[in-house]
Amino acid sequence: MEGDAPTATDAIGRRDYLRASATVVGGSTLLSGCLGELGGIRAAGADSSTDWPTFAGDVGNTGATAAAGPSAATERWSLETGPILTTPAVVDGVVYVGVRRSGDDNTGDDGGRLSAFDADTGERQWSFDVAEWLSGSPAVVDGVVYAAGPTVDASEDGVEQEDTDHRVYAIDTDGTELWTADVDGPGSVSPTVVDGTVYVATWHGTHALEAETGDQRWHHGHDHATHTWGGLAVVDGTVFVGTSTEAYALEATTGDLQWRYSPDDEPSRTWVAPAVVDGTAYLVSGRGELVALDAETGDVQWRADASMPTQTPVVADGTLYAGLLSDSAQEGGRIVAFDTETGEERWTFRTDEPGATVAVGGDTAYVRTLEGVYALDVDDGEPRLDREFESTFGRPWQGAVTEEVTSMPAIADGALFVGSPSGGLYAIGEE
Repeated sequence: MEGDAPTATDAIGRRDYLRASATVVGGSTLLSGCLGELGGIRAAGADSSTDWPTFAGDVGNTGATAAAGPSAATERWSLETGPILTTPAVVDGVVYVGVRRSGDDNTGDDGGRLSAFDADTGERQWSFDVAEWLSGSPAVVDGVVYAAGPTVDASEDGVEQEDTDHRVYAIDTDGTELWTADVDGPGSVSPTVVDGTVYVATWHGTHALEAETGDQRWHHGHDHATHTWGGLAVVDGTVFVGTSTEAYALEATTGDLQWRYSPDDEPSRTWVAPAVVDGTAYLVSGRGELVALDAETGDVQWRADASMPTQTPVVADGTLYAGLLSDSAQEGGRIVAFDTETGEERWTFRTDEPGATVAVGGDTAYVRTLEGVYALDVDDGEPRLDREFESTFGRPWQGAVTEEVTSMPAIADGALFVGSPSGGLYAIGEE
């Protein structure tokens, strides 16, 4: 165990259909159903049929649920907010999301807050001010919302990003602060909560905090200068971490290193969090490959080409879905489906917009781009909906999509919940 302990404080549209095409690769038929068995472990206290309680839906970061999402692109409700760059959490009929400050963009008063909205109506239930903004997705476990964000704004004069820290918040689902704890390092931090422990990773290391108090249990420092994005996977007593220089596994109760993966020829550049399912850890690296590792040993099972990832891999029923850029951001994005046993490519769906991300609900893969959301049949990648759902609050933010557009849709209560970097929160699905 390394590093200083953190400090904890007590306190109890409609438009023409998206120009896209689907290409079937090979003759494989994907399996559908039984996602609850093969799609990972839900967060403690979560209803697997109706909730999306954490960064990628469960503590294995699978991005999949057995629950069906919407069957048509019907807007249940939409709200103007500040920019939303991360995936909402949805538990017990409430949507929890962090909204970033937006300057003079006329996006309301939610900047720099964790807010809770009724999933059926969109009515705001409460908001909680944070020091700056939430850099990752919240996790909701046993009546507590865990979230994290920087303590200072690295864009301010004289503030270096490497010198910023993160504050972890524990907020009762009624909006009352329970505790805060500061951990060192910047990053995109989405807590993962398992067995009474809150796990977070910053650019400086991985931290385990007591869920009831925020006290530090252990800290594992990164061996090299590194970046981390998204949430940790915590499965079968092991914490799985992806960084810009390596991926590694830690014993969940002690923080002891179990294994490390970093190719000899160059850093792994694992910009997004790993997904762990059925004894395999899946990584999409910025060096242009998809890697399947034995979760117990870290040994490589297979590799496949997968350049420029935009999200954590999504895994359901023997298929892995990767959100990727095309050869350049100007040429749009793509969702590629791979066989999880062999790494063989099954089909590819291309979009005209960069930054495509995906989540799977039942037999449908829901894809989010910078311009809207649409649905694919998991068997062949063909579109299911007859029209795209288009955002209504102006053209979404267009920037460094590999760093900022890391959110996937959240599937819960028969709907899709999507945040927009341009300042909107949407619920897509019949009331």
